[in-house]
Amino acid sequence: MIRRWFCLLVCAALLMGCTGAMGEDQIRGYEKKQGWQFVQFGSYPYEKDGTEAPVLWRVLKLEDGRAFMMTENVIDFVLHHTEKDEDPEKPLAYADTLMCRFLNTECVDTLFTPGEKAALTEMEDGRGVLSCATFEELTDTATGFPSGKGKNTRRNAWGTPYAYEKGLKKLGSNRCSWYFTATWRRLGFRWIVGDDGHISVVGADRVGGVRPVVYLDINKVTVASGAGEREDPYILQAAP
Repeated sequence: MIRRWFCLLVCAALLMGCTGAMGEDQIRGYEKKQGWQFVQFGSYPYEKDGTEAPVLWRVLKLEDGRAFMMTENVIDFVLHHTEKDEDPEKPLAYADTLMCRFLNTECVDTLFTPGEKAALTEMEDGRGVLSCATFEELTDTATGFPSGKGKNTRRNAWGTPYAYEKGLKKLGSNRCSWYFTATWRRLGFRWIVGDDGHISVVGADRVGGVRPVVYLDINKVTVASGAGEREDPYILQAAP
């Protein structure tokens, strides 16, 4: 009898260990035949009154144990920048903008618990932990986006009720919404993703949509449930 219970306990421990390992192995980047994978991680104001809900992310790529992810929705509507550049020949670095500061203070603190933030990694180009996507990231075919800046619905995004309540607009026949990138087009103007996924320019001293990107260390999270699909995303859990 004792041997039997011992065997059962060993089997249960092995199963629990396998579940954690499988969670890490399940997450993948974009694949041409299978498309994107989707995960649920963190929470943010969603309803008009600011009630929070879990955030849905699109996994763009996986490299060196890190998942590069973008929110599926435009989650907020905030000012990009108001200050004028001191040097008229040189645009302000994205890292010095109000948008970058907002994303890496108020926004990231609202999105993630301390345990969830511990699973995030800094971006190498000075954008912090949470950022707008760059022009290059939004035209990278390896992550599922089209190579050009012309209209393409794969870059479309729709806002949350919270973002619309704050002033986000619906555009074009698809009623999608525009959002900021982290890349300058020319002095005083920044690339945005607009109607039907077209990348165009807008003045940097504008209020606009926020659709963040982030790097997640997948070795610091587990998959609690889900199938990785848009309607049934992986539910990720980090240490408390």
